[in-house]
Amino acid sequence: MAAAIVAVLCVAGFAAIAVLQPPALPARSPGPALCLTVGLYPEIIGAPIYVAESNGFFSENGLGVVTRKYGSGSGAAVALARGDLDLGVMSEYVYAGRVLAGENISIIATIDKSQRIWLVGRRDHGVRGVADLVGKRTGVSRGTIGDFYLGRLAGRSGVDPGSIVVIDIPPGQTAEALLNGSMDAVIAGDAQVETLRNAPPGSLTILPAQGDQLLLNVVAGRREWVEGHPEEARRFLLALARAQEEMAERPGPAQEIVARELGSSIPAVVKAWPNHQFSLSLDQSLITTMEDESRWMIRNNLTNATEVPDFRQYLYTDGLDTVRPGAVNIIR
Repeated sequence: MAAAIVAVLCVAGFAAIAVLQPPALPARSPGPALCLTVGLYPEIIGAPIYVAESNGFFSENGLGVVTRKYGSGSGAAVALARGDLDLGVMSEYVYAGRVLAGENISIIATIDKSQRIWLVGRRDHGVRGVADLVGKRTGVSRGTIGDFYLGRLAGRSGVDPGSIVVIDIPPGQTAEALLNGSMDAVIAGDAQVETLRNAPPGSLTILPAQGDQLLLNVVAGRREWVEGHPEEARRFLLALARAQEEMAERPGPAQEIVARELGSSIPAVVKAWPNHQFSLSLDQSLITTMEDESRWMIRNNLTNATEVPDFRQYLYTDGLDTVRPGAVNIIR
């Protein structure tokens, strides 16, 4: 019943867009209107989707798209597994974890590569560096890539990850938890860190948590849906490709769209923008990163799996091959 209601709303929404928008741009993908539901979490990483939606690039390509927001990429992944979504946006870490759990889901593209995860500690609680995390209450959203970054950051700094008191908190509550003193440190994304920068000068330690590893945000769908709906996937990627061209050529209007969508300030979005590489791809770095993270999850008993999957078998390359020839670079 819920799926039927969403489908009706999606078709109605597409019809409304088609009526309200003048046909100023030629259709890039002629054919009957198609509908899909996409889940994502409200961060800058969703910029291509927000820009495509705001500029009518989905309707231009014959798509009616309903977007649903979740508290994290993990939340979108859970909704995808339930069948609530056709496509979901998540980090490569979350995706790898779902594959290790036995889910048959396929990535259709990476849409963003970013440096946007930070370790933030209260200096008055004795946190001035990674070594000070021993025995400290450190908030992280368990099951997200923050888990991995915290563990790797500790290990590389000679700190036993088991000596850190890790507390699971939702991503949207990290800033509040640190400011009210219930946490000594947190792993936080750009949006929460922007709030934390309003703290009194010198009161916080803010360190990059990712090292030299880019966070890869991917769009994925259940394999049976992706393979059964190649035209929807292709049109979706066409719209994102157009959006990314728009973002490169006219970053100012794109940043205004994202700020409005996120309820953020334009200066905050402009400041974070250089930390993101918005481009459609499926490349070997995605495979290598997921293999590394899978080994970490297996080693730390975060999965029942005992072997690293062949992630090449979980990529759907036909759509991107058609939309952006040359954007697929996987060693076979």
